[in-house]
Amino acid sequence: MLHEDLLGAAGPGCGPGAVSDIASDRTEFPGIDLFTRQFDNRQPGQKLRVCIAVEDIVGPIRNGGIGTTYTHLSRLLAQAGHSVVIAYLRGAYCQNHSIDYWIRWYKDFGVTFVPVDPDRVRLEGAAPRWIRPMYALYRYLKSEPFDLVHVSEWRGSAFLSLLAKKQGLAFGKTVFCVKASSPWLWNREHGYQTIDRMDDVLKVFAERRSIELADRVISGSRYLLGWMQAHGYQLPEGRAHVQPNVVVPINLDSLAEKRRKMAGSRMAVSEIVFFGRLEARKGLDIFFDAVDHLVAKGVALPPITLMGKYGAKIPDYPELSIDEYIRERSRGWPMKTKVLDNFGNEEALRYLLGDDRLAVMPSRIENSTLAVYETVYYGIPFIASDVGGTAELVDSRHHEQVLTAPHPVSLARKLGEAISQGGFVAAPSFDNAENLRQWLAFHDAMGAYVQTLEENRSQEQDAARLLVSICLVAGDDVDYVKDVLSRLKNCADDQRCEVVVTTTGKTPPVLRTWLEELKKELGRGLVITAWDGAGEQGAQNHAAACATGELLVFVDTGGILGLDYVRTLQEAAKSSSAEIFGCFYRNAWQIEEMVQGKGKPYAVIMEDLTSAFFSPDEISPVVTFRKNTFQQLGGFQEDYKIPGALRELVSKAIIQNVEVETIPEILVWRVESYASRKRIHQGAVFYRAIRPLIESVPWTHRLILMSASSYAPEQPKLSKEGGVGAIRDPINFLEKYARSAANEASRSPKLRNLGWKIYYLNIRLFRKAILMEIRMFKLLIRLKDFFWRR
Repeated sequence: MLHEDLLGAAGPGCGPGAVSDIASDRTEFPGIDLFTRQFDNRQPGQKLRVCIAVEDIVGPIRNGGIGTTYTHLSRLLAQAGHSVVIAYLRGAYCQNHSIDYWIRWYKDFGVTFVPVDPDRVRLEGAAPRWIRPMYALYRYLKSEPFDLVHVSEWRGSAFLSLLAKKQGLAFGKTVFCVKASSPWLWNREHGYQTIDRMDDVLKVFAERRSIELADRVISGSRYLLGWMQAHGYQLPEGRAHVQPNVVVPINLDSLAEKRRKMAGSRMAVSEIVFFGRLEARKGLDIFFDAVDHLVAKGVALPPITLMGKYGAKIPDYPELSIDEYIRERSRGWPMKTKVLDNFGNEEALRYLLGDDRLAVMPSRIENSTLAVYETVYYGIPFIASDVGGTAELVDSRHHEQVLTAPHPVSLARKLGEAISQGGFVAAPSFDNAENLRQWLAFHDAMGAYVQTLEENRSQEQDAARLLVSICLVAGDDVDYVKDVLSRLKNCADDQRCEVVVTTTGKTPPVLRTWLEELKKELGRGLVITAWDGAGEQGAQNHAAACATGELLVFVDTGGILGLDYVRTLQEAAKSSSAEIFGCFYRNAWQIEEMVQGKGKPYAVIMEDLTSAFFSPDEISPVVTFRKNTFQQLGGFQEDYKIPGALRELVSKAIIQNVEVETIPEILVWRVESYASRKRIHQGAVFYRAIRPLIESVPWTHRLILMSASSYAPEQPKLSKEGGVGAIRDPINFLEKYARSAANEASRSPKLRNLGWKIYYLNIRLFRKAILMEIRMFKLLIRLKDFFWRR
């Protein structure tokens, strides 16, 4: 079909296994014109309805690289006649003005700005602060039809939407273009930081899967795609592109015209401007050390300006805030120093173009930094670290003049050259006008492409549904078995579904009688089989052996299927290549709560083995296996009277590279009040869940895994309020309630915005108070030492 031909078009250097550890500069990727050229002989397609989904955007958020790029893209597409919606995934939160102000501001140039509030999502789990924006975007996109969605992999915002598309549940006529921007793992690695909040593990997983599930991946640099391949990402074959970011000129050409004519020459420097977020990753400490180096050598330096938002603390000054760090480090400098931390994108560029100013960007690592992109495009003299994808933006003839190693001595040498010889105006490696033309042509071609999706979607819907076998064990909990089966009557009436019930020696006579009566009512839809062995897992294996369906459904203790489960499962299994499926669920304490539709919704992403390792509840109460896969895995391991077999088998499958997926819909219930549910020993469940991982590593690593796992079983009750994250990550645990209180204060967007500002002000004041106490203690210790010596 045309759909498969276009999305699977071959391209150099792309696809699973193409690169494992090859350096990014040896890996080539096509531009977006690879897609466009397939429509060269066609008329431009329909104008698109485009959604740009972001947590970072110009206006509400100051000076974010991702947000600036998407703001430029929204203006470009709106000017070309496309219908553009920005779905802002932080609700009413603003760092400047109010959300109503920015709605009007974007409307002025033809873009609809829609706040999508994740805090209105009632969804718990191991990582609610990340899963809620994903789910909020998923619900929004289902309610508003779009032809094209632009979204970054950052924070995995589109992960659930992409899962639903792969499973054929939604978005059959929507194309997702995922921007490779700033993976969290990449940030932590190059920031010399471990993962210190366990809920960030899910974010890392969602970011990777967002890239792998995308219809198109577009990166500003070849470097970052190479990094992803080296870290195990399976880039979509033939659909990963390198294309410079969109920068639409913003009335600065008159200021930049003179500078552009100077490309390849030098100009006097009257001020040095550190241009970027004020943090270690952007090289703030490298910059200060380089300036100290020059000051110590007696070099006369011009005034220095630090222009950017305050970022994370400098690692070797953990006791100081960034503001305090700047004051401490610059105290002895002979030249004037100032900080500009409140400029927007246009204000910052006007400042750099307003005088003979040298921009300095000594980052430790970058993808395709917008700061370098803008300085080289507008003809601003600069010095930048030769890291990541930075060199890809600069004309190769000028690398020597403007690029340096991310080291204070190298940077000091380059600063000295700029002061004595003048700042160098480098030429860009790209033609911005041609880049914009290619972006517009890409969207014209996409307009032609999306017209083909309806026909392909209709053809795909003709496939037959798979036969489902729901495998149950009739134990001694009569009420539970009756409740489960009573709600499966409608499913059993369906010719593509059967219920297989295994009776054991523990099955009470009254339940056996009831099952026989139900058999008369349902006929072939109910299969009753007896098991004379011992242990629930053996009975489940027996039920699976008696089942005739291609999909085997296993219900964990306390699990009850919703009415839509079987139909949704059949749709997902027909469309997806996954072998095992879980889903979201709703937790209720009593069966009456379930009947009334009450209960707390939970999101589990059970295919993320790392998150599951640290959270005992990270499993769907209903899991489906394709029958061949269940048999190849050997079925459930029969540990007598030790629960946790379902999750153990899922973990074993993931380790063996079996494809596991979660359906991002609330399709089942977990009822806590059943007696069998109360008897579960969480520690045993947890151990069985991680046993396949423990058994797959060397014995030295087993000790590490077993030590790390000891957090979970100690206080299982806390899992009801957020999983092990509440134990390992008390800050996030408390923050959840603080955020909830702020949101409940008022449903008015203006008042909520004020509430958030007060909330963050209180946090800053609290930190200040703690720092003051620390300094007071330090002073007391010094005084004590002073008098003690005397």
